[in-house]
Amino acid sequence: ESMNLLRTKFPDRIISRNSAVNWPLRLYNLRPLEYFLRGYVKDQVYANNPQSIEALKINIRSVIDEIGSQLCKNVIENFDKKIDLCKRGRSGHLADTLFDS
Repeated sequence: ESMNLLRTKFPDRIISRNSAVNWPLRLYNLRPLEYFLRGYVKDQVYANNPQSIEALKINIRSVIDEIGSQLCKNVIENFDKKIDLCKRGRSGHLADTLFDS
């Protein structure tokens, strides 16, 4: 019912497993940049509480433009450290290691 409403309001613009724009598999734990950047970009974009679509677009462009190679390198290095912790602890759940350390 809710998907039908969304399809009516936003034809061909819904990103979902059941829509024209297919959503990727949810393996965020195995894609460190995407996993990190989703939250990072969202936090930065909404930090000044944009009041219009145009302000939101400006914030998105600005935040994306400011992401440097060093930040990406740090994310990957940190992820590698967490993978090593997971291997050493023989943990079956990567999420526990990601959020606890």
